[in-house]
Amino acid sequence: VTPVPPGTDLRRTPVGQAVSELLTLPASGTTAYEFRLRAVDGAGNATTLVRTFTVDLEAPVLTITSPQDDGIYTTRTIPLSANVTGAEGASMSVFRTPPGGGARTPVTSLTVTGGVATGAAELPRGVPQDLIFEVRDAAGNLGSRTVSNVLVNFAGCDVRFTRPLGTPVTLIQQDDLD
Repeated sequence: VTPVPPGTDLRRTPVGQAVSELLTLPASGTTAYEFRLRAVDGAGNATTLVRTFTVDLEAPVLTITSPQDDGIYTTRTIPLSANVTGAEGASMSVFRTPPGGGARTPVTSLTVTGGVATGAAELPRGVPQDLIFEVRDAAGNLGSRTVSNVLVNFAGCDVRFTRPLGTPVTLIQQDDLD
């Protein structure tokens, strides 16, 4: 049975002490419903019971503002930012995978506040990766977006002191051999 317009009466005869009705609801969207049940006994006494509920089949909507597809970063820590509709207060998970798929590795978790989730994450250097942003609303609907081919590539090289050993180290002019 498809839901009828508000105010329409459906008359059913109880089987035992139960009345049931099958409903076909829309496959998407968020819709509020109100059921009114009016029972009348053999003496004509009537009682009305009202129940309201909402069917939420809408996933949260994510718009990733940082990073961008094919983004190249020259620092290991990159900014993460997304505008989120429909999941206020939820925790958004960020994962990384090799481009095109593969094993998911957790990167960080961000909280949606005021429709925005922001933070930063450290990513491996020199390895292109896809970042997957996922958030669930209170009804459990999943919103997901992928940012493709993000690369962390430092400008220059990493510098490490291997000699002299010890902390602190004092270098003087005589130590400069060139």
